[in-house]
Amino acid sequence: MWLGPVAFSFYVCAVIQYIQSEAASRDSDIINCFASILEFRLEHERDELSAIGKQLASIGGYIVEHYDRFDLELGIYGDVRSAICEVARGVCGIAGANGELIV
Repeated sequence: MWLGPVAFSFYVCAVIQYIQSEAASRDSDIINCFASILEFRLEHERDELSAIGKQLASIGGYIVEHYDRFDLELGIYGDVRSAICEVARGVCGIAGANGELIV
């Protein structure tokens, strides 16, 4: 994407904080967008994500655990839950978390 991997690693912390805040309730767009960005970065910048892999796996687990809070309609967004699980498993692999979601 357009933000380099080092800057992404820095700014993604703000996104993670937002996702965990009350302000993100019913914000289906941020979850859909976040899943797409992580899919892209995992495919194209896998090695660069290793420094923040545990945080990404953790937020993936958080999103799955609190999925209903974000009001992601299957007919609009598709199966974002599966995408988040797949991405979280991918970052677990680079973070040394044995392929398990961190919840």
